[in-house]
Formats: sequence, C-alpha cells, structure tokens
Amino acid sequence: KILRRKKYEILMDLELYHGYPIILKSLLHISFSKGFRVESTYTKNHNQTVIRSKNKPEWQCFYKLFEVAFDTNTIPTPVYQETGGEGPINSKIGVVLGASFNWPQKQWPLDFYRETMQTLANKGFEFIIFGLEYERNMAEELKTTVTAKIENTAGQLNFSRLKTTIKQCRLIFGNDTGTMHLAAACGIPTVTIFGPTNEKKWNADTSLPVFSDINCRPCYYLSSMPNCSHRNCLVKLTPDRVIEAIISQIKYSSPND
Repeated sequence: KILRRKKYEILMDLELYHGYPIILKSLLHISFSKGFRVESTYTKNHNQTVIRSKNKPEWQCFYKLFEVAFDTNTIPTPVYQETGGEGPINSKIGVVLGASFNWPQKQWPLDFYRETMQTLANKGFEFIIFGLEYERNMAEELKTTVTAKIENTAGQLNFSRLKTTIKQCRLIFGNDTGTMHLAAACGIPTVTIFGPTNEKKWNADTSLPVFSDINCRPCYYLSSMPNCSHRNCLVKLTPDRVIEAIISQIKYSSPND
C-alpha cells in the first residue's frame, strides 16, 4: 500500500529468472514496464524489451535497457574514485578465493593458488586474501603454507571496509566473482580466472581474463551449468599462465616501475 501511493510510472525489470516483477507491476498499478528478452526463457509481456545477448558484456546490456549511451572502445571510468587506502603503488596483491560455496565448479584449485602466491612472494610481493566467513579456513591454510606476509580478511569486512582494503592493493587476482567486479570499479588492475563462465560476458573491461582453450567452456548460462566430473577448464589452467598475466598487468599499470 505504501508503494502504491507513490504512483510509479515505469517498472524497470532487471530480473531474468522469475516472474514476480510482473506481479509487482500489477499490484502497484504501473502501466509501463521494460525488461530483458532472453533466449530460452519465457516471455514476461513487458511493454518494451531489450535483447540480453548471451555474449554481450553484462554492463552493456544494462546500459542498453536504460538507454544510456556508451562507447565500446572506451574503458569506463571507475565508479569509486574517492581516495582511500595506500593506493596501488605498493607490493600488496589481493587474492579472491570466491565462488567455492555457491559455485564450486568455478573454484580454481587451492594448490594452484598456493603455487602462484609462493612464486610471487619470491619476487617480494605480500598478499591480502578476500573471502566470506566459510572461506576463512581455506585462507588460513594458504597463510600457513605460503612463505610470505599474508593478511586474511575473509569474513571480516563489510562493504565499506572491503572497498578501502581493495584500494590498498596493487593488483587483485582470483575467481570470477563479485569482489573482482568491485576491484575493477575501484580502478584496481585485476586478473580474473574463468572456468565455466563466459569471459566475453562477465569480465570487466579493466580486467585481464585467463582461461583454458577447451571446447566445452563456457558452459554456464542463465544461472545453470551441466554436471562436470573433470573440471578441465580450471584444472588445465596452470599457475604459470596466471602468474604471467599478473606480471603483465602490473607492468601495464606501472610502466615506469
């Protein structure tokens, strides 16, 4: 009743998998709605629809829905430009474990993280590990087996502190997950590891994607992926390739260093 009194004129439906926005439109007596038209899903009967391409970068799909002009040849300005933390000119590298709970199929092997971190530690880098509370033990295992200065923040940061801590990093690498997108929005160079998900759709423009060239990937689409016994898309993505990408991003972001 409270929302109905506000007399909304337009409903922008960003949902892909459920029909409750249409119910909301009816309950709030909204006459006009816009939403995505997605291959292999049901029609929601919006007044106006925009194709949500399977391979188009996600941010471009949202810009198109809101009729915001964008230049595909220009890297978007970071959203969070306020100063904070120590800045990117230091030896700290962020590590995002991510995706081990919701999507274990997206998890790069822990041993690969360990090897990557140790190789970088031998070059003088320190680390900040990001994650949720259920990933804290995993982060502690890395902390005790990698010879380096490592700060484990898994499960300890709210959104504001996460932004501030991200800005302390020179670069952040890890699984395709939300923290990587936040790092890109903060203007921090990133190297994103892609397994089942599509780098053409989910990689930030400021990020360098790394993935295996195998025929069965990407297999994730519309919040689902087939059962997989081999996980070759991640098992065959060796640490040396990720390390090479990290070093190239660091040199690109600090060409005079």
